[in-house]
Amino acid sequence: MADRWGPPVGADRDPTLCGAFLHAINAVGLISGVLVRRLFTYNVLSLLQRCVEQVHQEQKPPPEVSSYHLALHIRSGYEGMLIALPPEQWRSYDGDPTGLAERLLQLARNIDPRQVATSKRGPKIAAPKEYVDSAVARAHVSTARVLAQARTRP
Repeated sequence: MADRWGPPVGADRDPTLCGAFLHAINAVGLISGVLVRRLFTYNVLSLLQRCVEQVHQEQKPPPEVSSYHLALHIRSGYEGMLIALPPEQWRSYDGDPTGLAERLLQLARNIDPRQVATSKRGPKIAAPKEYVDSAVARAHVSTARVLAQARTRP
């Protein structure tokens, strides 16, 4: 009896088929890992966004925090902290979600909301359309005629 989960059909004739199949499986694993990391990063940024908005909500109007500007703000300070602070200074919040929430809100108070605010784009200014006669707009101009006229004009 043949093995039910044996190599794909034609693999005995084409050894690259098995290799391509294995690479496809590895690619799926890589893509799913990347997607999970991006989803995790998005969730962390959203949490930090809400912390900044929560702490600074008494301002009028309450700030709208941009995830892009917040990520730039974090990235600009993170590398310096890695260099300046020894590993013993980094705290872990493994089992205490309330302690983590309090610490995140405390850190969010130090962020200037104007530095991470969304940039509102102004309204588009509609350019007035110039009038063109419909006969001119629909007129067909032959390239040969244009080139012939260009040759005759000095």
